[in-house]
Amino acid sequence: MIPRTSSTLVCAALAIALLVPGPLFSLPTKPSAAAAPATVDFRELLHFALLNASVRYETNEAIKTQWSRTYDNLSVVWIPKTNNRYLVGTIDSRKVQEIAVRGTTNLRNLLYDLRFLKSYNPYLGISVHHGFELMALALYQSIKPLLHRSYSLCISGQSLGAAEALILAMLLSRDGYRVERVITFGQPKVTDAEGAARYAYLPLVRVVDQNDPVALLPPANMFYRDNPYVQFGEEVDLLEGPYYAIRDRDGSRAPLPGALVDNLTLSGLKTLLREHNIRSYVRSLRSKLTAPIRVPYGKREAYVAPQYRD
Repeated sequence: MIPRTSSTLVCAALAIALLVPGPLFSLPTKPSAAAAPATVDFRELLHFALLNASVRYETNEAIKTQWSRTYDNLSVVWIPKTNNRYLVGTIDSRKVQEIAVRGTTNLRNLLYDLRFLKSYNPYLGISVHHGFELMALALYQSIKPLLHRSYSLCISGQSLGAAEALILAMLLSRDGYRVERVITFGQPKVTDAEGAARYAYLPLVRVVDQNDPVALLPPANMFYRDNPYVQFGEEVDLLEGPYYAIRDRDGSRAPLPGALVDNLTLSGLKTLLREHNIRSYVRSLRSKLTAPIRVPYGKREAYVAPQYRD
């Protein structure tokens, strides 16, 4: 979630980043969709979204009260160097530890967001977004003493925390930890095609709410045109009501929705940024618990909320 004090700056930055050459894309007429068996565990995704909402909004005491019955042990940790926090919940009966990393909430976090130049990390053997790398390295050093080598890890995060979660998963995987799941919400791009290929084995699921602009950043046509930042892993797009779409690891990327281009005004960007809020993810996931309907990924623009249609 973008802090209120810096929302104008972020909106301006997004306007510049997303204002790219190319045609505007009109949304197609809504095609018919037959209900298909859900291939996504929306209850699991909701669990991690709620966990991330807690670490984003709640006090340490409230978090421990809310989740005390879920975990045998729960740690909520603040990292002074980056002014960020995370939680680790341990379930001894399953030998699992679940992690949630908070997203952007203050100016220091935002300054790391804006350090978008690549940095080669020799341990990972790839180039990554330098600001995200610095945040993730501080998280890595802080969290390792809390982790059990014999337990599997489920790592999650939202926004900046999503980028940290992915780099943390890379680091811990290199260390030999068992990374069972990586679930991110509104994750910006972290690495380029070489990095994506090297860590394609990670069990990454990127959840993207309808028209969340942050998932498109950094834009491919502005920085590193010959070797741009890319996304990887399975992408689950949360659309209006019960609808959702999946872009698998080998799927092609559909064009930028027209609404993202047409709403590049300050007020329009503020509306789009609401889609980036973890609470928006929670609401959307709840609407898909009963009878979710999968639609073709290439036609997903027809199922966005009415305010985003041309």
